[in-house]
Parts: sequence; C-alpha cells; structure tokens
Amino acid sequence: MNQVYIHGVDSVKRIVNGKVVDEAMVNANYDGSNLDIQTYNKGKRQHIKLDNKDIMKLLSRPASSMSLEKRLMQDFKVKSVMRKKTKSRKMGKKSKKTRRRKSKR
Repeated sequence: MNQVYIHGVDSVKRIVNGKVVDEAMVNANYDGSNLDIQTYNKGKRQHIKLDNKDIMKLLSRPASSMSLEKRLMQDFKVKSVMRKKTKSRKMGKKSKKTRRRKSKR
C-alpha cells in the first residue's frame, strides 16, 4: 500500500524602513488521512486539524459564480481598469524588392 505524506511551509515578512511591519507563517503536514495546519498571522497563532472527510467537504463546495477578476477587484476595492485595445495593422500585399543595377564607370 502506498503511503502519502505532504509537508508545506510558507512565511512572509514585510519590512519598511528597516522595521518589520507584518509577518505571517503557515506550516502544513498531511499523512494521508489527517491534515495538520499551524498558522501565525498578526501575532495570533491558530491550529487546525482536518481529516479526509473534512477535506472532501471543503473541496465539494460549489465555486463562486463571480469571476476571479471581479472577486479580487471587490475584495481589494480596486476600480475596474479598462484594457486598451491596440490598433492592428492590416498587412497589404508584399511589395517586390527591386534590384539596383551596378553602374558602369
């Protein structure tokens, strides 16, 4: 029988003018049946344990009907940016190159 084990770690530290302004960390371990997640963000630690049934419940939730772009714009309160369409050049018939004759001296 194959055994699954996954380990993931991520951390972020934002420094402005030499001082730590924000710091976050996540550490996750999955042994094939249980997912153990430890997080640290804004001075708070959290510990979450999920079994395979919990994970399947999370994955079975329906996706949002709103596009990812709209959700990001809404979450981060960014005004919609109009994309400029570039003018495309129409390619005409290729012109034939003419050869220059060498002049005799």
